Amino acid sequence: TPVASINQSTQAASEVTWMSGVATTASGGSTAVLVTNWDYADLQYVIDQTDVNTVTLKLQFSNDNVNWTDGATLVTDNAADAAALAQHAIFGKWARVYATVTNTNPVTVTVNAILK
Repeated sequence: TPVASINQSTQAASEVTWMSGVATTASGGSTAVLVTNWDYADLQYVIDQTDVNTVTLKLQFSNDNVNWTDGATLVTDNAADAAALAQHAIFGKWARVYATVTNTNPVTVTVNAILK
């Protein structure tokens, strides 16, 4: 029996770093990345909590790099060290990761992806 395949971009895979060991103390979005040539992101996040600061990470998309729409929630109300790797669909022209935090204690966030 043949294995079902996911239609992936014919564009070569590309590495993206949305956040690289960013000590986050306030809610905000990462730098936007142009994603029109890819269909999926193998996205990995790492959260390092020193003094607890509850954090939620969401993938966001935009066609104008101004108005953002929430995509997949990567982690919700995290209050401990955590890491995960999952594949997410890509939509629109631009993508970023948005971190929502609940206080001013620094939480270190790293978010990398392989765009496919």
